[in-house]
Amino acid sequence: MTILSGIAMEELPFAAASFGAAVSQFGYEYGDPERAAPELARVLSRGAPLSLVAHHSDSSILAKSRSRMQAQALLLGEAMRAAVLAGDVAGFGTQAANLQAAHGDDPLISECLRLLRPHLYRGEMQRLQAWNALGNALSLGIEINRQLERSSLTPQRLERHLSILSGYFSLAQPAVITRNDTGEPVAYRIEGVRKIC
Repeated sequence: MTILSGIAMEELPFAAASFGAAVSQFGYEYGDPERAAPELARVLSRGAPLSLVAHHSDSSILAKSRSRMQAQALLLGEAMRAAVLAGDVAGFGTQAANLQAAHGDDPLISECLRLLRPHLYRGEMQRLQAWNALGNALSLGIEINRQLERSSLTPQRLERHLSILSGYFSLAQPAVITRNDTGEPVAYRIEGVRKIC
C-alpha cells in the first residue's frame, strides 16, 4: 500500500476508471461533496463498490468535541487573558474555578491551568509569552474541532451528500452505526456502486 498525503479528494491525480473500489472512514465528509463525488466517480471503474463511514453529528465524539470547544473558549477568553496578563492571582483563581466546575473532567484544561499558574508570578513580558504560547499550542486542536463540527453529518447534511452521490452511484439506504453498549449513534455508513451509465 502506498500512502499519498496532501492530495485533495476534489482533484485526484489518477487516471479515469483506475480503481476497483473506494473506502473512506471519517474522511469523505471533510471534502466538498459537489466536487469530490464526481472526482471519486471518475477514478472508479463502472460497478465499483463505494463504502463511506462519516461522523454522525449526535455521536459522543461530537459531544466531547463541543465540550472541549466550549472549555477552550472559556480558557482563552478575555477574562482569563486579563487575569494572566495582569498577574492577577485571585482573578485567575476565580476563572480557573469556574472553568473546572464546568469542564473539570477535561484533562487538557486541567493541564493548561497547571502550566499557566506559575507564570502569574513572572514579569509582564513572560506572562504575555506564556499566554501566546498557550494560544499557539491549542490552535491546531481548536481548528480540528471546528472542522469536525462543520463536517459531521446532520440529517440535512446527510441528505445533501446522498443527493450529490446519487448522481454517480447507486446507493443503498444509509445505516446508522451505533455503540454496542449504549445504542447511541457514532457514524453513518453510506454504501453503493458506481453507476454503469
